[in-house]
Amino acid sequence: MPHRLILASDYDGTLAEHGVLSADTVAALKAFKNAGGVLILVTGRDMQDIAGEGRPPMTPHLGLFDCVVAENGAVLWDPRSGTEERTSRPIPDAWRNALCVRFPNMFAGHEILSIPTAYEKQVRTFLKDQGIDMKCERNVGSLMLTMPGVDKASGLRAAARRLHVDLRDAVGVGDGENDAALLGSVGTAVAVANAHPDVKRIADYVTAGQAGAGIRELLALMVEGKLPGLRGKGAGLA
Repeated sequence: MPHRLILASDYDGTLAEHGVLSADTVAALKAFKNAGGVLILVTGRDMQDIAGEGRPPMTPHLGLFDCVVAENGAVLWDPRSGTEERTSRPIPDAWRNALCVRFPNMFAGHEILSIPTAYEKQVRTFLKDQGIDMKCERNVGSLMLTMPGVDKASGLRAAARRLHVDLRDAVGVGDGENDAALLGSVGTAVAVANAHPDVKRIADYVTAGQAGAGIRELLALMVEGKLPGLRGKGAGLA
């Protein structure tokens, strides 16, 4: 058994399918925690969706995670204390208002904006014309806008500092284009079977199963010390 197991995982399309975390996956996560594992949730969702008025399947299980990285890296949330920390400077109100007026279907979180990728060309043109300097990153069917320098990697690094863990010892897993930064910041990168081709290309290991089934496969390999590439990347396997 490894002396430390660290998993940093995306939520939608990775841990969960259609926003639902299955009972089997919850059981596997609990077993991983009982084996001494550290769990970090890394998601593009905003905290209201995660812990407030969002879809209920996630909320009862937040206590499984040692830290939540939300809004594509812009927010850290401690499930135990309920405290929240911003990891980036705020989006200027003038920028937020200009975008939301120009694009009425723009979703506005605390430190993230998002819109369907069908509007990507219009959004990028508007940002350039208005002199608005924001990072644009695709996530499956959405275009996510954050302040420069913010992504899942920056948020995960902040979480690692808070938890006093070394990301060289961590396994990262995801499915969407915005998970590329997450996978590039850990010792071992994993893509679930349903992941975007670009994510699979940078992964050290691709699961046979999709989403939750792939996560259960991954957790078993980690606990058993059988994940390919893990031993050589500083994961501390016995």
